[in-house]
Amino acid sequence: FDDWWEDHWKDLFGVESKGVDLTKMKFPLSTKQPKTEAIRISWLVWMHRDSAPDYVSRMSRYGGGTHYSNRGSNHFAIARKIIATEKRQTYLALLDPDDPTNENDDKVISSLIGRYKRRPKKTTENVCEGMFP
Repeated sequence: FDDWWEDHWKDLFGVESKGVDLTKMKFPLSTKQPKTEAIRISWLVWMHRDSAPDYVSRMSRYGGGTHYSNRGSNHFAIARKIIATEKRQTYLALLDPDDPTNENDDKVISSLIGRYKRRPKKTTENVCEGMFP
């Protein structure tokens, strides 16, 4: 997607000069300052949305050396895949669930990925209606 975007973004959203009439734009933006990195991360999450959940064992917080499997949604699997394949330095790297120095709670990571899972659906519906982002 990144390679395609580099080749086509000017054709889709570029204008010849600043202050051009919005009716002359091929695809007018619905905002003056789109959050491009957030849209890109949403797209990456959407691409990995069918990932199988990771059942990575975690140490018991009560000690004793007991490991418990971590069950639930695939939010951590998505975060791990994006972090592993990402060439750019994004703020998702700070949310690595496997980093022992990570201060963020599992719920914070899961909430962020869940938000990014909902956003692409809305963006896709808006693009189908001719609105971007």
